[in-house]
Amino acid sequence: MQQLQQKAQPIKWYNDPEKKIMNHLLFYSETNSLAANKVVEGWTEPDMDNRGQQKKDYDGNLKYRGFITKTQLRRYYNDIKNIEKQWGNKKENWDSVKPLVVMMKAKISYDSRKSNNKLPQVFQDFLNNCITNINESADFAAFLKYFEAVVGFYYGRVKELQN
Repeated sequence: MQQLQQKAQPIKWYNDPEKKIMNHLLFYSETNSLAANKVVEGWTEPDMDNRGQQKKDYDGNLKYRGFITKTQLRRYYNDIKNIEKQWGNKKENWDSVKPLVVMMKAKISYDSRKSNNKLPQVFQDFLNNCITNINESADFAAFLKYFEAVVGFYYGRVKELQN
């Protein structure tokens, strides 16, 4: 079955593109659906048993599971951080690393088709949308901070839901 890809949603990386003042609403907002804290809300679901009942832990707390595993998320985060190291935050290096950033879309596509490592569609859409919105080195710098916030909120959400 073919999955439909979402149309890219524009991301406003900067409030002031000239001065490169980042858009703080990307990190935390109760209303911005692209805010890091809101993005990860859609990455978890109730952990159900085979009778359709939500599982509970030994203390009787409801259990949740992530659509994306911590290992999958960490692998993509590490890949992005490796690109950052090659880039070195130097404009003159951008042309050599931009293909690596765009090539992440191929990695996402490949990983989504592996039978033993299904990559959740919600994560594919998120990362593909971010990559589509990276047009210059400053966008990549903003994305790095944004993705770091997303990873932090995801780990926090999973821990919160498991307690």
